[in-house]
Amino acid sequence: MAFRTHPDPSEWDDYVDFESTSWPAKDKRHYWIIPSICFNCESACGILAYVDKEHLTVRKIEGNPVHPGSRGRTCAKGVVTPNQLEDPDRILYPLARDGDRGSGKWRRVSWDDALAEIGRRLTEVAAGPGAHTILGAHYTGTFALLGYHFPNRFLRRLGAREVDPDTICNKAGHVALKYLYGTSLDGFDPRSADAL
Repeated sequence: MAFRTHPDPSEWDDYVDFESTSWPAKDKRHYWIIPSICFNCESACGILAYVDKEHLTVRKIEGNPVHPGSRGRTCAKGVVTPNQLEDPDRILYPLARDGDRGSGKWRRVSWDDALAEIGRRLTEVAAGPGAHTILGAHYTGTFALLGYHFPNRFLRRLGAREVDPDTICNKAGHVALKYLYGTSLDGFDPRSADAL
């Protein structure tokens, strides 16, 4: 019997596995394995979502072995995606601060009110200090799938001076390389003798 890291694609329509929460009993559970793309950063790795056929919930995420980029691998953020879907504390609607900054108090607002407030503040900055003082940053996940075009066009049309093309996931790497090697990813060439 050959060792396999992932179920064969021929099994993806009805994959049977043991229910982990009923151990030591060997209860079986049926899954659809659905290929998708991870949206937790700009890499857009290929993933497999194990969907419980009985409850229609995503029970597990793995890397997709036939994806040409990630080739069956995924990071810690990718595999915990089901937590983001099911976490009872996840944010489901716009919130506005209700109290002093840092108080941790929030109130629910409508999408119309939230967008109106964002528009008001952007207009206020553009009319006051100037839109060139706005730094646009892609700190919300996979803008790579949009090609960065929409956020960049919006911010440039607004008059923002700079658009940071990075995501929050990559910032940690930039900072680590800066402190470790004295340069960030932008100037880092691993083939350089100076990098060794």
